[in-house]
Amino acid sequence: KDLAAQAWKQALAKGGSGTITLERSDEKTMRLALAELYRRQGAFDLAMREYRLIQSLNKQPPVMDEDPELDLEMGRTFLALKDPTNAAKSLESVAQSRTATPATRKEAYLQQSLAYSESGLPEDLDRAKASANKAGRMDPNDPRSTLVRAGVLLKTESMLDREKAIELLSALTNSDVEPKTASQAYDLLGTAYYKNGEYARALRAFDYAVQLDPSNREAFENQRAAA
Repeated sequence: KDLAAQAWKQALAKGGSGTITLERSDEKTMRLALAELYRRQGAFDLAMREYRLIQSLNKQPPVMDEDPELDLEMGRTFLALKDPTNAAKSLESVAQSRTATPATRKEAYLQQSLAYSESGLPEDLDRAKASANKAGRMDPNDPRSTLVRAGVLLKTESMLDREKAIELLSALTNSDVEPKTASQAYDLLGTAYYKNGEYARALRAFDYAVQLDPSNREAFENQRAAA
């Protein structure tokens, strides 16, 4: 990866100096790949710099009015930078795009749900639920959509929403999903039971979560708190 990144940087530098001619699509591909590498390294500011450069590239003739792929990645990065407001704006561009693929639009709804749920504003929880529900309707059998929907429902502090979350998570834990996904589901289920005052059931759920995925730190901490 380091060798590839170095090669991309060299090619971009030569393209910028006019030493070589880079096709627009090639430059975008390299900048997206560099940004993804930066994101994996936690260098979100460097990733955002690459995205901004692609935005500038899109404004050059022929102008690219929509770029849902870029907007999705920017939304994810804004979320990582703890900027849910700008994340939601970028992701709304994807949701409204005429050229976004169904998979890209669904991912945007999921990320948008997370952004709204992290804003801290009560009215945004309704927006978070709406976005999560849109993703769920696009793919009712997607475990990740179910996890996001349940997570948002648990943040509202509504008993009705909590019972709906328990229903969704119980169905997920009884289905054939990967251990890490099941661990996340049991962790959320434990949280729901704990908020209901059902401490024994909560502890059992946290125990299952840790057994299924010992690397699930949140479940481990919840298990310790519930013990």
